[in-house]
Amino acid sequence: MEVVEGDEVDPREFTAPGQWFQCRGKTVVPLEKSRREIEAEQFRLRQAGRKLAAFSVEKQEAQIPEGADKIILRPKGGLDRLLKRGPAYLTRMIKASAGVNIQETEEEDIVIPNTKQHSILIATTSGERKMQYVSINLIKLGEEEEVPVFAYVATPDGCGKGVVHGVDRIFTQEEIMQMLRHKANPEVIG
Repeated sequence: MEVVEGDEVDPREFTAPGQWFQCRGKTVVPLEKSRREIEAEQFRLRQAGRKLAAFSVEKQEAQIPEGADKIILRPKGGLDRLLKRGPAYLTRMIKASAGVNIQETEEEDIVIPNTKQHSILIATTSGERKMQYVSINLIKLGEEEEVPVFAYVATPDGCGKGVVHGVDRIFTQEEIMQMLRHKANPEVIG
């Protein structure tokens, strides 16, 4: 046996994660956790996140009146800048930008900021106010600051979103709509 020069190894270094491996036949397995255990743990964490997100959506939808139209506002530059002064101030500025009477719509129109998607959900039961909210392209925050926004009406509940592909040009719009309206498809608007 030949002895070569080397470094002294402290016993604490033997237990450092990811440093020492145990060989079993042709495979090398890390001592702390196998890849399968790590993936299973990551899966559990993702599932917990999905449950939390679903709970958040359910909580928001509980506030929205039945049959209300939903308008989405997407501010340029994100939502953080708009929320600096608080959600109540943001609600007043959105209603002022739309030209809606703030006192009359206090309980009827609901404004819900979504910080994860950097968007704002507005729910209203009035068709006239819906058009006023959709026409917003700037939100004024005070006298100097203006934030450009993109507004659109969300699809109603129970409707699918998407584009129909592979339709021959010989069909009219009415014929296409008639072909799409059946029990297997969600409601079609369009």
